[in-house]
Amino acid sequence: MSTIIEKNGSIDDFIENLVSSPPQPPKSLHLEIETDDFENLFQILVEIFTKSMKILYGDSRGRVDLDKMNQIDLDKIQSKHQ
Repeated sequence: MSTIIEKNGSIDDFIENLVSSPPQPPKSLHLEIETDDFENLFQILVEIFTKSMKILYGDSRGRVDLDKMNQIDLDKIQSKHQ
């Protein structure tokens, strides 16, 4: 079992904070995930990345067309996930 602790609450709160704020210096937004299960940790990190991509670049159905993304888009998502 894992526990996600974010200053404001849930993982969805963390994602909302991540995508709605301007890029911050690396390591300035903190998320604590208490788990010994690396597969579970990986799944949580994939969920954060996937949901943030859908919010930032998804269409009305939440699908992200990676072929339509340009270098500026990729740089923006990278800056938010450092």
